[in-house]
Amino acid sequence: MNQFAQIDEQTLAERVERNLEVDRQRIIRSDYFAKASTECIHLYTYGFFIATVMTTQAVNEGIIKFVAE
Repeated sequence: MNQFAQIDEQTLAERVERNLEVDRQRIIRSDYFAKASTECIHLYTYGFFIATVMTTQAVNEGIIKFVAE
């Protein structure tokens, strides 16, 4: 088994647990901020917490600018 497969196997339970923690929007259209919001979920699920915070902040700023215009 290669190194990436071992890491994947070792972190599977943690990723499943984090994935179940996330409260997703049940209905979301595929425009504007959908892909960026989905990326935040993926980053959190895979344990990239600092990247999650930074991406979430950027998405929030984008939404605020979008609503203000």
